[in-house]
Amino acid sequence: MQRASAFVREAAVATAERVEELEGGVALFCDRLPDVWDLNYLWLDAVPTDATAETLASLADAIQEPAGLGHRQIVLADLEEGARLAREFSALGWTVSTLLHMEHRRTPDRQRQADVRELDEVGQRAFRERLLREAPESYDEDVVRQLLEAVRVGSAAIPTRWFAAYVEDEPVSICELYAVGGTSQIEDLNTLEQYRNRGLASAVFLHAVERARAAGAEFLFLLAEEDDWPWHLYQRLGFDPIGRTYSVLRKLDERLPGAAGAAAASRRVTRVEVSGLDEPQRSPSASAAWA
Repeated sequence: MQRASAFVREAAVATAERVEELEGGVALFCDRLPDVWDLNYLWLDAVPTDATAETLASLADAIQEPAGLGHRQIVLADLEEGARLAREFSALGWTVSTLLHMEHRRTPDRQRQADVRELDEVGQRAFRERLLREAPESYDEDVVRQLLEAVRVGSAAIPTRWFAAYVEDEPVSICELYAVGGTSQIEDLNTLEQYRNRGLASAVFLHAVERARAAGAEFLFLLAEEDDWPWHLYQRLGFDPIGRTYSVLRKLDERLPGAAGAAAASRRVTRVEVSGLDEPQRSPSASAAWA
């Protein structure tokens, strides 16, 4: 758990345009991409036992309001106090995400069955732009621009590879693989809506696992929402829960629909076909990760 959390934190700091040291954590900013929630937030490694959601919300206001941000977001990486504070933030009306850290430990229950290839930066950007423009959230042009640029910023800071499943020579499902030393993270698994429920997301995911291990990954993990059921898919694909962090969010700018902060445009693996626990619509992820 500590290794996964440290990797996410170090990646977030490396991606940030500006970092402010806080007692027990850091404040991260990307001033030119203010609408990307996961590039602009507070990361708290430790909080006093007498800290409350109210005091931390005031801290977020004091730090994020001067930056002109249309949201407040805090990642609670304190294993002892995080759960308590997450409950308090929920009572205040904040959106709370419980982020399962899952480590690859076992053989998957299925084999990869699809045409999966590595994708370059230009190809992944074209795919992601199509995905955003077809999204039901109806992102405006500036949000689309910022989310696409956020991926470039992240991949410039952290070694990133992209893998895609192809149908008739067209990429239709994609994921990212981050790697630093012997640690790797799978993120941002997305499938175009018309190609879901075909096993393509699982194929891309398993290919990323294979490539990570082949490249020397000793520790391979992902982040997934505990309150959504797709994390059970990752169990079937060989990943086990090893711990939790909590992300709390309050959106002030109603111009931003839905998931402008989902990691790498954000990062969570969601909807899976019930019959085969297959086909996430979106990726393994954490809003704790960089966007």
